[in-house]
This record gives sequence, C-alpha cells and structure tokens, in this order.
Amino acid sequence: MAHCLLLAAASAAMLADLCWSAPLPLLRGEGTTYVLYHDAQAPPSVALAAAELRDYLYRAAKAKLALVQEPHDPMICLGDNAAAHAAGLSLKDIPLEGFRVVTKGANLYILGPDTNDGELTQSGGTSAGTRNGVYAFLEKFVGVRWLMPGEHGDYVPATTDVTLPDTDLTDAPFFLNRRVPYTQEGRPEVKRWWARQRLGWSLFLNHSHNWTAVPPTAFDQHPDWFAERGGVRVPPTGRYKLCVTNPGLVRAFADAAIRYFDEQPRATSFSLSPADSAGWCECAECTKLYEKDPNGHLSITPAILTFYDNVAKLVAAKYPQKLLAGYVYSDYVFPPRAPIKLEPNVFLVWAPSFDYGFTLFRPALRQQAKETGPWPVIVAVEAPTQQLDVDAVQLEEGEVATQFHGQAASVRLVPAKFGSLFFPGDDTRFALEIENYADQPRHFDFAWRCRSLSAPARDCSAGTGDAEVAARASRTVPILPHGADRLGAYDLEVVVRGDEEQEYRPDGRFGRIQRPPDAGYDRLGINIHVGTEESAQLVHLLGVGWARIDWNWSIFEQAGAGKIDFTSMESWFTPVEKLGIKALPVLTYPPEWAKTADGLFDRKAHSEYVRQVAVRFKGRVHAYDLWNEPESMLATGAQQDFWVEVMKGGYEAIKSVDPTVTVVGPSVSVNSGGDSGWTEALVKPPRSIGRYLDAWDTHTYPAPRSRRPELRHQGVHSSVDGLAQSVPEIRPLVKGGQLWVTEYGFTTCNPNDPRTAESARNTPVLAPWEVTEEQQANYLVRQTLLQLAYGIDRAFLYHLGPDGEGGYVEEQFGIARRRGEVLSPKVSFMQLAALTRFLQGAEITGVELPDPNIRVVSLERPEGPAKIAWAAEGEAELAVNLGPRGRLQDPFGNAQPRPAGKSIRLTEAPCYIVEVR
Repeated sequence: MAHCLLLAAASAAMLADLCWSAPLPLLRGEGTTYVLYHDAQAPPSVALAAAELRDYLYRAAKAKLALVQEPHDPMICLGDNAAAHAAGLSLKDIPLEGFRVVTKGANLYILGPDTNDGELTQSGGTSAGTRNGVYAFLEKFVGVRWLMPGEHGDYVPATTDVTLPDTDLTDAPFFLNRRVPYTQEGRPEVKRWWARQRLGWSLFLNHSHNWTAVPPTAFDQHPDWFAERGGVRVPPTGRYKLCVTNPGLVRAFADAAIRYFDEQPRATSFSLSPADSAGWCECAECTKLYEKDPNGHLSITPAILTFYDNVAKLVAAKYPQKLLAGYVYSDYVFPPRAPIKLEPNVFLVWAPSFDYGFTLFRPALRQQAKETGPWPVIVAVEAPTQQLDVDAVQLEEGEVATQFHGQAASVRLVPAKFGSLFFPGDDTRFALEIENYADQPRHFDFAWRCRSLSAPARDCSAGTGDAEVAARASRTVPILPHGADRLGAYDLEVVVRGDEEQEYRPDGRFGRIQRPPDAGYDRLGINIHVGTEESAQLVHLLGVGWARIDWNWSIFEQAGAGKIDFTSMESWFTPVEKLGIKALPVLTYPPEWAKTADGLFDRKAHSEYVRQVAVRFKGRVHAYDLWNEPESMLATGAQQDFWVEVMKGGYEAIKSVDPTVTVVGPSVSVNSGGDSGWTEALVKPPRSIGRYLDAWDTHTYPAPRSRRPELRHQGVHSSVDGLAQSVPEIRPLVKGGQLWVTEYGFTTCNPNDPRTAESARNTPVLAPWEVTEEQQANYLVRQTLLQLAYGIDRAFLYHLGPDGEGGYVEEQFGIARRRGEVLSPKVSFMQLAALTRFLQGAEITGVELPDPNIRVVSLERPEGPAKIAWAAEGEAELAVNLGPRGRLQDPFGNAQPRPAGKSIRLTEAPCYIVEVR
C-alpha cells in the first residue's frame, strides 16, 4: 500500500510538471503578461542583461515588459537568486561564464555564474554567465544577430509571436579566454558587441612580449645573460634577446616573476614570452637546441620551451598555483621534433604568425596548419591556450587536443582573422562579408559556422563540406569600419568563397579591392623596411611588384668584419620572397667598427659586405641599392669622389658574383633641400658615377604642404616636371640606361603637433597645413603617374607604414596605419591599389596639358585607349568623347555615371576615363 501511495504522489508531481511542459507564450502580438525580474543586489552584468533583453524583445515584437525587483508569476527570472533556488535551480555543474536557460512552470529562468564589480575568478578573470544566457536566448529563440559593432550591425527580425517549447539548455564557452583584439575595444559600441558575442575571460593571462623583465642595465654586470651574435655578447637595445640556456639568466627571470607575484598577490600569471623579431643567441649551448622547421628554416622551439620549463620549475617552488605563460610564435611556432615534458604551471599561447594580415586559409597556410597542428594545446588565434604534456599522443592533421572544463575533447580549428578582427571561440561568426552593389542598396552578406562542443568542427548547413550558412539583410546606411574613428579610415575585409577564391574589399563607402594579381605591377614598388608576413601580404594586396627593404650594413654586420647576421637577413626577406614579390635590399650605413676618423668609412669593407650578401642570395635577389641619401652624410667635392669609389666597389663586387643583377644607386634626394647639386656633380664628367650603375636612383619629395596657395598644387607637379627635364640628360650617362625613383611620398600631418610647428618655424615657406588622407591619396596617385609617364623606369613609394605617434610631418608618410598590431590601409592605399590594377597590361603613352590647371596621362590598354585626368587645384572642365561603350571610374575603381554632355568636371581626385573599342 505504501508503494501505491508513493507512486500516486510521484504521479501527481509528474502531472503537475506536465501541466507546465506546454510551450510558454512569452509574447503574443504586442502584448504580454510576463515581467522581467532580477534581484536588486544582482551584479551589474545581470542588470545589463535585463535591459538588453527588454530592449530587444521590444524591437522584435513591440512588447513592453515591466522590469521588477520582486518575483511575479509569470516572469522571466534572471540570475542566481532566491526565486531560482525556490524553483530547484542552482549553479551546480554550470562552468564559469556558462548559463542555463530553463522553463519551470509558467516561468523562464536564465542564470549563470556572475562576478560582481571588483570580484575576480580564481584564475584572475570575470564571469557574466547570466548575460551570456540572455544573448544565447535572443539568438536561439528570437533570431537576433549582432553582426558588427554599432546599431547598423544589429539584425532583429520582426515577430508577433515568441513562444518557447519546454526548454532546459545548459552551455558554456569552449575557451576560457575569448577576445577580438585590435577593434577599438575601448569604444562603447565595440564593448557592447564583445558582450553580445559572449566574449570574455574567466581566465586572465599575462602573455605579451616580456623579456624586458631582465632590464638592459643588467648587461653591465651580466653580459652572459644576453644574446651572443658572431662571438660577441650584444648590448641590449630595442627588442633585445637573451641567452635562454644561461643558468643565471633563468634564475634572474624566475626571480622577476616571483617578485611580481610578491608585489601583486592577486595576479594569477606572469609572461615569459620573448621579445618580438629575430636576433636569437648563437652561443654553443643555445644553438644545440635549435633545429629546422618543416620548411627548412630556423626553429628555436626546443630552446624556448626549455627556457619556459626551467623558469617555471623555480617559480613553482614558491608559487605552484601561479601560471607562467609564453608565446608559441614566430621562429618557435612549430612543434619540437622530440617530445618535451613541461611543468604543469607552464601555459602556452599559440600565435601563428603565418596567419597575420589578410590571409584567412590560403593553400600555403593550410599546409602550415598541418605542420603546426600537432601542438597538444588549446589553440585560438592570439588567444590563451591551456598547456597539456607535449609528449601527448600526436593527433590527426588539423586537430589539437583540448581540455574543456576538465573534460578531454577534440576540435578542428580553422583560424579566421581578417582586417583587424580575430574570431576565436565557440560559435561566433567566422566571417563577415560586406559588398557594394552598383545598382542596389548596400548589402551585408553574413556567414557563420557552428561547431559541436564534443566533436570536431562541423558545418551547420543542410549541405555537406564547408558550404556557408548565409543570411542577407539590406541597409542604406553608411558603415562604420571596424577600426575607424570616422568614415574615411578604412580597414579591409576578406571574402572567401570555396577553397581557393579570395577577394579583398574595403570596409567603407569606396568600393572594393579586387583579388590581387598573380604578379604585381613591375614598374612600381614600395618601401617596407622590414619584410614581415604582414607587410608582404599588404604589398601583395597593393599590387606592386617590388619591395625595398633595409639590409643596413650597420645592423647586419655590427659584430665585426665577416660576422654577418644572415639569419635575421633571411627572416626579413623570406616573407617577401614567398609571395613572389621582388626585393630591392638597401646595403647602407656603416657599423661603428668600419667608421674612420675623417667621418667616412672603410669602403673596401663595405664592398666585401656587399659581395658576401650577393653570394648568399644569388639567384634570389635580382637588384641591390648600394646606399641611401649619401648627401645627408657628407657634402664636399672630395667626398663626392669617395662615393664614386663606393659605387664602383659595390658594383664590381656584385657583378663578380652575378652579372645579371641590377645595381642601383646612390639614392640622392632631390627637391627636398638635400640635393645641393649632387646629381649633376656625380653623374656628369669627370666623376661619371653612372659607369658603375645599371640604374641611377633618386628620391623625389615634393613640398606641397606650404600654406601659400600657389605652392600647394605645384609641389608634386614642379618636382616631377623637373625630373622630366633631367631624364633625357641622365639616362645616356648611366651604364644600364635605367632611372629609378626609390623613394617618393607625401605626408599627412597635424600642423598643431609641436615638432611640426618647430619645423615650420625653421622653414616658413614649407609651413604645413593640415593634410587629409584624401589629399595624400590624390597627390600620390598624381606623382606616381607623372613619374612613370616622364620615363622613370621604376618607382618606389615611401612608405607602407606605420606612421609615428601624433602628427609630426616627417613621420606621416605611411599609406597604412597601425591598429594595435595590425596594419590597416589608409585612403591612399585603396587608391594606389586601384591604380596598379588599372595599369596592369597598359602602356603609358604621354602627358597632356589641355589647360594649365589640368593634367591628363594617356594610356593604351588591351580594351582600348584610356586617360587619367585631374585638376591641379580646385575644379576644371575637360572635354571627353566616351563613345557608346566608354566609362568613367573614380579613384577607387568604382563606376561613375556617364556625362550628359561632352565634358566632365574634374576635381583634384584623379578620374579614370576608359574608351572601349
């Protein structure tokens, strides 16, 4: 009988639950009986979640929910509170930042672990589980999407019915630290977007470059702690390197970590990550631990991991629970050949350098992902990664072992990074496409992939493979670029369709950058100084064929005669070489040991440096620039004779190794106050420096930044006009008959910058006015075209970037700006990229001046004749005859309306006129 009573009681309880297992009609039409409840003492993230939920339900269904601080059936109850406990709910088994969405009776409960203001998790982070649950609810049951920061990125489908099925959903982020860095995350709209994407970190990790923990001042007492190069311990400057096998250095680094934890008791981690760039120690003990990566390049991974492990052991003696984080990056991104057992307090942070910039997942990167795949760590692009033993079982290609709140799992990770955005972490969007249609309102194409938490990544579409799930929405509003303060600053987006096709597009109102050509335009190049993966990719995107890089004698042979740092030289060159971009290395500036008492240097030592470099890179480098702006160093006639000998020695050294290499020099700067007659003095007899050059090169910096109106528009034109007059005079005097401009540029600047103001006081005629990015772009396109039209064989822009801080006039020549660690194109980059594509396959035939205020560059293209025209200042009228198939394009390559009459109005921005046959 007792069993029957029990059964009856249980059945009654089940029936009571079943009465409320029917769907919950939260919203019907524009009305609702539901209220929003959270405890008055709930953490701020819960209060924010309530406001967000109320707002989006109103935007979706026009239903106004009352916000109350006392439980009231029926209700949506937010947070871990007494009402949730009364319903039998708790935070048990909900991980940090996780949540539970559950229907109980007539009520909906959303709760998760929430830290209060000033409260940290045991791992030094925070948790906003309830807020994450609210955003998951809005996505799953209302269809809301947050596709980019700002109100224009919201997608809120209209509805008259939000009815919930019987629901009990528990979820948590796969990664303990999820970020989308370098997106101006300090801005309110980006902060909100981060929250809505459920980004956050219950684990806070210090992992940035940190070898300054051993300060440069330690060199005086402990030079053996610092890198040995060419048998010499190198004094620490810039991104200096350490000798990671030196026991004293290891002890010093461990003491620095212990001291940090002593002073910061709440800190949970300390970074061991090396300084950026190359220049690793070459001592016998360190080099024993070096090996080759799968591409045959230097890999120092075993040395770095050994360093991490040795420091961690010492720190663990006092702080066993504190984490020691370190990058797996750059020359130590590939796994070691042999297993290395790491201490449990080591935390590896995988930062695959090959994923920098606008690359996504090109075939070459897929291959590298296979080669780096065996790292047995949680990985996310630039996101912290939990370390497991490195002797763990190797996995299938492209997979990595992971740990998810203590449970082992396997997930296939496809790093996706585009423009200035990274997308690590569970089910956030993996791509955002923005496309302009010529005859329709602006469209946003949105695509995303979903992933199972317990299985390798899978696509959520109905089809198979990697097909995208896409939703479309139309808007007629302007787009605020991800990294921009205003319209007019542009980051790039990358669109990938299928396995191979890629397009590169700007994120603003000026159209798109098309897929880069297989080979860049051979008559143009750009100064990049150091060849990195990121800079090489931008050069490729720009569409130029050449990159001028700095192989300064003063840097690469600083340790003494014959001690050339070819390892670093290779690292500056290889990224450019891999993309098929031709390099023009500059072999300039003497090291201290080669300088002489008369202010000159040992030119024979320079010739030997040049020869050894030519031997090392024979067949790979096809041109060398022998010096840079010698007139800035020495200026007397006798010293001009010296430079003839420098060119002669370098020329003969290179030609003795490879007669086919183009020798360029000496990079005299004109039209910027530096020439002082050098060009004529060096080129003409008796010096005749052209005997030892295949290409005479010069730098042409105009001065159109004057406040005097009559000089503003003349700067570019006058400097190039002067060059045009000298071309026929100089060319016959150069052995190879070529004329190159290896630097030309135009600066944006802020006239209120103190250093700019000081420069203006010193040279009043050049006093700058504020130069916009659009003006910089216009001038650079004009100067590029005129130089090529007047017979310059090859021209190199100065420079890619980044610019200096502030607005100093001499530090604002870049065509890309730095956004955190990402280079983002300026307007000039966009216009020049459109120009290089327009010039591909074209022949420039001349320059016309139909009016003193008009310049027209004529071209012959495969489809027919074309012109690029502009007004030197203000506006002007130009007669045109387009014909039935002719068209106009703006400087960004966008089609423009055909003129109603027989003329077009020109502005200072170049206009492309195409007359199709």
